[in-house]
Amino acid sequence: MEVKVKRRTGFMGAASKVVLLVDEKEETKLKNNEEYNVTSNKNSITLKAKQMFFGSNALEAKNGDNVELKINPICLLLYVVSFVLLFIAVFNDGREIKLLFSAGALILLIITSIFSVKSWFVLK
Repeated sequence: MEVKVKRRTGFMGAASKVVLLVDEKEETKLKNNEEYNVTSNKNSITLKAKQMFFGSNALEAKNGDNVELKINPICLLLYVVSFVLLFIAVFNDGREIKLLFSAGALILLIITSIFSVKSWFVLK
């Protein structure tokens, strides 16, 4: 059996490779836009991806499947919004507004980090 996996993560994390796990074992490390063919003797395999503490959903793949590895757009949006809030806090003169935006940014970064442990990448 053979499954084709292609990484399409864009600019986020492009400097470091993503580890591809096949049945919970490290198979290879993928650069951005790199393709890899997974071969196995089984009828189906379970694929996951990870990069540092970021992870992905598990996907069961069968013979002939084409799988894409992408960044989860919800995680990316949360990440960008948290830094926008932090940017607003830094360049604001009001003490209460600065505290409010800083707290919002911190809370959103914590939520994003927790959510990203198993959802930063999406396998489709």
